[in-house]
Amino acid sequence: MKEDSKKDSVKETILLVEDEESIGGIMKQALTENGYRVIVARNGEEYDKLISENLPDLAIFDVKLPEVNGLELIRELKKKYPGVPVIVHSAYDRIDGYDDVKQQIEHYLVKPTPLTELKAKVKETMSKYKKLKKTTIPMNIIVVDDEKEICDFLTKYFMDEGHSAKSALTAKEAIELVKKEYFNIAFLDIVMPEVSGMEVLIKIKEISPDTKTIMITGKLKDANFFKQLKQSGASECLEKPFNMKEIQKTLTFHGDAT
Repeated sequence: MKEDSKKDSVKETILLVEDEESIGGIMKQALTENGYRVIVARNGEEYDKLISENLPDLAIFDVKLPEVNGLELIRELKKKYPGVPVIVHSAYDRIDGYDDVKQQIEHYLVKPTPLTELKAKVKETMSKYKKLKKTTIPMNIIVVDDEKEICDFLTKYFMDEGHSAKSALTAKEAIELVKKEYFNIAFLDIVMPEVSGMEVLIKIKEISPDTKTIMITGKLKDANFFKQLKQSGASECLEKPFNMKEIQKTLTFHGDAT
């Protein structure tokens, strides 16, 4: 089990949003055989759950889904995570309206799509975005955590990646730093002494609305808690211990939006 988890951690992840179980199964098998990790959502509710837990390298959407339009989900995805490439796989041969979404789609495939074509388009898109990710956009990052080891580890990692980084062990120290300078991204521990990470999040968003805030926690909570974080301005939530691939993805995708 541990070995499988380790293998999955280095695979590129594809989020497949497809309500037809037979089609989704065939696509998942074909893409898995090509070395990808494929997670499947059959409706909007499953999509919301998966996207909150997994930041994919690529998303493939059907348009017609139960109770939700796939194009609306794409619009939402690109707003939050602009660096995630999207392929549409639909029985409809065109999109009416949604001009903003059209401009953000890499490929539009009409069902039934030959698996060879699907694989080729996925490979082409993955290749394109890998090249884009090699270009580092320097950012100013703040890490807020009462554990000094975590602050030291993350700030060193960010600086090694070519960014500027500072840390704060207390809420007061973090707020003072945010008042003095602009940070593109803030990594905030949810559990802080005296003042909760949620309160720090709200304060930082008041001072600097454009700062992307990534909450970090030792224990993931339920969907309602994630909803609260989003409503308060959080961009994402990561679980300790950190998967450095997820940290790098977070920098890439949220950095694209700064």
